[in-house]
Amino acid sequence: ILFYNLIFLVLYLKNIFIKEEYRGKGFGRKVINELKKLNYRIELECWYGMPANKFYQELGFENLKTRYMFKTD
Repeated sequence: ILFYNLIFLVLYLKNIFIKEEYRGKGFGRKVINELKKLNYRIELECWYGMPANKFYQELGFENLKTRYMFKTD
């Protein structure tokens, strides 16, 4: 979902899913890195305690307590 909020474009991601047999092969990292190239602010939600939390932190997302967010500014 892409939306504009008067200051900058935001790409809001929800329910990113990589099939188990493809996990650990770099596909998720490639998807996020390609999205970062769009130079939008990227926001996503991830449940606490999920293995993906560490993954998103490694990619530069900041824990905002309610969601992880990557800031492009």
